[in-house]
Amino acid sequence: MAEKNYIIVDKAGLHARPSTKLVSAVSGFQSEVLIDYNGKQVNLKSIMVSCL
Repeated sequence: MAEKNYIIVDKAGLHARPSTKLVSAVSGFQSEVLIDYNGKQVNLKSIMVSCL
């Protein structure tokens, strides 16, 4: 299985509008897509839990 890691470098973090675009981008994949922040990990395919 391939694994990719990306780092968001914006000091403001990832807000609602960019989160929505990410969820839309990954929703078509069968893969599990996770996002980590401060030790918390959530499924990026759900906008409700993507707002850490």
